[in-house]
Amino acid sequence: LGASPRASIALFRTSQALAAVSGRAFVQPDDVKRVAGPVLVHRLILRPESRLRTITAAAVVEDIVSEVQVPVLASEPGWS
Repeated sequence: LGASPRASIALFRTSQALAAVSGRAFVQPDDVKRVAGPVLVHRLILRPESRLRTITAAAVVEDIVSEVQVPVLASEPGWS
């Protein structure tokens, strides 16, 4: 089972807190990636087959975080 809507709020708030502690007023994608494991791992429930294959919740979160591309702003014509 995946994370709940409350988990997404926790990820959002924790990312904001990390940015604030780092002296920034904005969240960077790396902030989200850094806190995803600690925030989400204990919220996942794996199937029994996954445990038999020694797949951990931490590995699942790490795989997802590594596969998601960081969004970038598309440059508009005339911008350099």
